[in-house]
Amino acid sequence: MDVRSLADAKLWAGLLKKYPEIVSRTIDYLDDQIPQINSGEKKELQEWKYILESMSFQRLRKFLESDSERSIRLRQSLPFWPVLNEKERLELEKMLSEQIY
Repeated sequence: MDVRSLADAKLWAGLLKKYPEIVSRTIDYLDDQIPQINSGEKKELQEWKYILESMSFQRLRKFLESDSERSIRLRQSLPFWPVLNEKERLELEKMLSEQIY
């Protein structure tokens, strides 16, 4: 298991719990991005969109923190960064900088 991506996923789960509107903004972002992409990245973004639309927060948190092959693979392409506002970005960067592996 990738220890760093799992630790980062736990921070993301905490941020999403505090700011649940990030999920709906990410879905909107994915709606805009998916039609513009022709690479293999498109399939991952479509998979993320399905996950965000279909999972409750509790299931999403468990998925982010899972050691399943799918979770490990998708943690490499978390789609949340582009939709963060300045406050959320600063908070996440602070949490990341304080993280110990």
